[in-house]
Amino acid sequence: MNIKSMTGFGKFSFSLANTEYTIEAKSLNSRFLDIKIRHPFQNVALDFAIRKKIQSAVKRGRVDIYINIINSEKGSMKEDLEYLRNFSTENGLENVTLTHLLLWNRNNGKTMNQNLSDDDISVIETAVAKTLAALDSFRIREGEVLKTDLLAHHSILGGHVDLIEQHAKALPLQKKKELESRMKEYLSSENDKLAVEREVAYMLDKMDINEEIVRLRGHLSRFEKLLSDSGNGKELDFISQEILREINTTASKTPGFEISSLALQCKNEVEKLRELVANVE
Repeated sequence: MNIKSMTGFGKFSFSLANTEYTIEAKSLNSRFLDIKIRHPFQNVALDFAIRKKIQSAVKRGRVDIYINIINSEKGSMKEDLEYLRNFSTENGLENVTLTHLLLWNRNNGKTMNQNLSDDDISVIETAVAKTLAALDSFRIREGEVLKTDLLAHHSILGGHVDLIEQHAKALPLQKKKELESRMKEYLSSENDKLAVEREVAYMLDKMDINEEIVRLRGHLSRFEKLLSDSGNGKELDFISQEILREINTTASKTPGFEISSLALQCKNEVEKLRELVANVE
């Protein structure tokens, strides 16, 4: 299954009753499905039909559908021109020019009040479906670019986790030697030594991050699988948050410049992942 971007554009032209129309579909990222429809027909049934088409094609995102008139009958244009000339004469306005006529056609004069037959609605529905297909193709192409970037950052993040694990394995012995060296001059009896050993064991146990590393690898594996399978944006964002939580826990449990530095780099990569995931459907 292809990963899809929420950003896209589609366009299609069609004819109806000797009039040419163009449909444009634009989509942007949004947490939920947000639909906006604008067309020159005053027909509620058409609104419902277009909305249903969009809901079947798009899971989430902001989708704008615009149906505009490209070219209408010459007779209709002449009627509009005559109307504008009469209106300007009656109200003492300047002479009507081609610019006025074009603006009138585009913004005001072309709201179709006639009743649309079932066949008319079917023609428009078909045109909308083809427009949405073009939009979907655009979103799939953008999704492939997103997927490439996500996999690149995922790979970098996995490399940082490998390095954290390597440093974490060497950390207990290093810290044990440091603590024993510092406490050596204060040890006066065998009981003191045992007490220090217990304290060292307790501190090392608190610094253990094996569980965090296991969970991190599980999240990274799940993230990669989702990219290959469904590409669900909401689930990818959730997993990114879980990865960030485990990294924060790891950084708080393990002192040392190397691991702290790697944890910071991991956070930067997760933020990049979340920025990209925000545009995945």
